[in-house]
Amino acid sequence: MASLVKWENIIQEKNKNLSYSEYSRTILSWLPFVLHKNNGMISRFPKSDRIKGVVKSSEFDKNSDDLINNGIDYSGAGLFADFSRLFRSIDLPNMMHFYGYENADYADVIG
Repeated sequence: MASLVKWENIIQEKNKNLSYSEYSRTILSWLPFVLHKNNGMISRFPKSDRIKGVVKSSEFDKNSDDLINNGIDYSGAGLFADFSRLFRSIDLPNMMHFYGYENADYADVIG
């Protein structure tokens, strides 16, 4: 724990000497920005057997109240196996838009 506090202090001291533009580039570099073509849309999710499908964010938001109906019974195979099965049973939004921003179809996460 002490070594974590030590590194936090080193990073804080380093960030105090950065200009705002350098600091923002540092913070933004923590989140990788990778987009994929998936189901004819730009998506943050690659084509994979782990993902059932990708739908437009607006369609996902419109149907989000129905997600509660996608529950599955515990199979005894283990938490991660059941979670994986549940995760593959739903379509994911092509992007993550919160609060219904317009004209944001090519942004990774909007909030």
